[in-house]
Amino acid sequence: RGVELCVQRGADVNASYAGPLRLADGQLAGCTSPPPPPALPLLRVALSVQGPAQCIIVQHMLNGRVRCKTVQALRRKARQEMEFVTAQLLDRFEGPFAET
Repeated sequence: RGVELCVQRGADVNASYAGPLRLADGQLAGCTSPPPPPALPLLRVALSVQGPAQCIIVQHMLNGRVRCKTVQALRRKARQEMEFVTAQLLDRFEGPFAET
């Protein structure tokens, strides 16, 4: 519900996050190896959530008009981090996207 409220109130769903991140395999990325990891789009960070909540959060973020380029990159590069339902959602998603 928190993500939904933030998006409804104009949160920037195209922002980036450069902190630690738990990956699907359980490893913690971005807190032990210098240099710091590159900032990741918030939509990519949403994939670190496991279970049904992942798809719900991603859907709320997509409602906030994520950049098309971000969605396309996730479809190609982050499939292993997605729950099955989330992958289907992203495969079917055709917009609306953020204006560039």
